[in-house]
This record gives sequence, structure tokens and C-alpha cells, in this order.
Amino acid sequence: MLSSKSNRIILIASAVLVVILIAYAFLRDTAKVASLNDVEVMLESKQVEKVTASKEYFYLKTDHGLYKITASQVTPELFLNQKVQFDSGSNILIWVFILVLVLGGASFTFRFWLKHRLIFDNSPKLKASTVDISAAEAVMPVKSDVTFADIGGITDVKEELEEIIDFLKNPVRYRNFGARMPRGVLLVGPPGVG
Repeated sequence: MLSSKSNRIILIASAVLVVILIAYAFLRDTAKVASLNDVEVMLESKQVEKVTASKEYFYLKTDHGLYKITASQVTPELFLNQKVQFDSGSNILIWVFILVLVLGGASFTFRFWLKHRLIFDNSPKLKASTVDISAAEAVMPVKSDVTFADIGGITDVKEELEEIIDFLKNPVRYRNFGARMPRGVLLVGPPGVG
């Protein structure tokens, strides 16, 4: 149970890290810094397709890529022949955060629905695919009055089976020594020994 919980925590932490790395990759400023002379040359040769202004930079989109120049270097006469669009100020990080919240809520809702769909869904197709509970309750375990004292022969097999039974009755004692619960027991022997 502990390893399952730690695996889930590691999985969630890894998912958060991946989302942060993807957000950083898409949201970082990849524009190249241009000097005032470079911007003047681009404007004179009519390479600039679009100019966007933010608080700190003016971004120039060209055929060769995206360039930026600090707002303190820009004079009002520099972009007289260009239409300047102003950044609306909406932060894309807020939209990414809202998207993560919506996806997380949808994931939680879907997991809740999968866990409780037998309670909420009354469709006949679902009822036909489920196991009849009344038939499962009718199966009773077999009670045997045969003990190990009644079995003759193969003493080492009897000792190993007694160890398994003791392990099932007292699992804490064995767990203290580092033993794990077996997933099953394979009984092998010649035919007829039961």
C-alpha cells in the first residue's frame, strides 16, 4: 500500500514537472534582441510585417524571425509608417493555470464516475455484464475434518505446508523478518498423493 501511494506521488510530481517544462518551452521569450540601427534598417527595407508593443519591449515580426527592442530606445517617429498593436496584457500563464485546473477537475470527475458507475448507471447492458451477486454468495467454502495428523508419509511437505499456514495466521511475525506474502503456492508431486 505504501509503495502504491509513493508511486502515485511520484507520478503526480512528474506530471507537474512536465507541465512546467512545456509551459516554459512555449511561453519563454524567443525574440532576438535588435539594436536601434538594425530596426531602422529593417523598417527602411520594409521587412517588418507586424509591430507589437508591450510595457518593456517592441516586438517586430519579419520573414527572418521575431526581434525585440527595448521601449526606452524607441522614439515616436520610428514607427510612423507602421501600425503598432498594443499587447492586451492578458497573461498566458493564467490561461495555462486555468487549463490545468479544468483538466485536473475533469480527470477527478472521470475517476469518480468510473468508481461509482455501478451505483449511478441502471442500463441493462451494464447489468448483463456484471456478475450476479446472489450466485456468488451461494458458494460456501469446503470444510474438511482431515488434519495433518491424518496424513502419513512425506514429512517435509507437511512441514512446508505448516509453515505456510503459520505465515497466513501470523503475518506480522514474518513481516518483521522482511518476508513478503506469497502470491500463491505451487504444489508439485507425483500423481495420487493429493
